[in-house]
Amino acid sequence: MLVAQLWVPLLVLAHELGHAAVILASTRGPALVLVGTGRRGPKLRFGRRFMIVFTGLGFSGGRCYHREALTRRQALAFALAGPAVNLGLGAALLADALAAGAGTSRVVLLAGAVGSLEAGLLNLVPLRHGTAISDGAHAYRAATGRDAPAVSRPQPERELRPFFVFLLVIVGLRLVASAVAAAIR
Repeated sequence: MLVAQLWVPLLVLAHELGHAAVILASTRGPALVLVGTGRRGPKLRFGRRFMIVFTGLGFSGGRCYHREALTRRQALAFALAGPAVNLGLGAALLADALAAGAGTSRVVLLAGAVGSLEAGLLNLVPLRHGTAISDGAHAYRAATGRDAPAVSRPQPERELRPFFVFLLVIVGLRLVASAVAAAIR
């Protein structure tokens, strides 16, 4: 468990950098990445358009802010970029874990792979709860022009079905990771 928690800041940073890359590539405006749940922390500035602020490390959150209005295509790319980075990084870490010899490095890589794949998949679930809106809900809105279902009000069973499918995928990933970890030992 501790090994998995060590990956969280890196996975959150990678995820938010994916969002920022779309802003920097498709607009002329700045991008600000906040990593953590606090309000203040060390800042890294890259030119006039990009800054990262670390606001705490015992967290599981991040945000990417931008000023310019986005087209629907840009909004879709922005929403999907973070989860895509997590999924790609998870696949790369999984490949490295499978190629690594038995031992600590394999367990560390496997923990990062599972965490990154989980983050990518969970962020794709199109859910809203209060002011918290998942990347999947942003992508849903950009693709369809309609808001994703809110989970704060009663939902018909069919609207929550995608959430339960993703939940089963995550549980399956955990089981596979546990089996691989057991086989390594």
